[in-house]
Amino acid sequence: LRDDGRPRLRGGAAVKAKREKAAAEAAAMASQEASRQRIMSETEKETLENRRRLWIEADEEKRDFQYRIWGRHVLEAIPEAAD
Repeated sequence: LRDDGRPRLRGGAAVKAKREKAAAEAAAMASQEASRQRIMSETEKETLENRRRLWIEADEEKRDFQYRIWGRHVLEAIPEAAD
């Protein structure tokens, strides 16, 4: 027995135990990485959606401002402003 009370493994059993431990650690790391990637992609989607909303709101505010300054009839006569 080892100092911590677990049985001491020798030969092939020790190698097998090390391989199993390494495989379990690799699986845990892969799972953590997949989870991190999923969280990052969700965060990225939220960020892009927020940017899109801000862009639309800014565009609407710009249009409202232009309409107040120039008037609808002037802006509708300008093709670039109608976009």
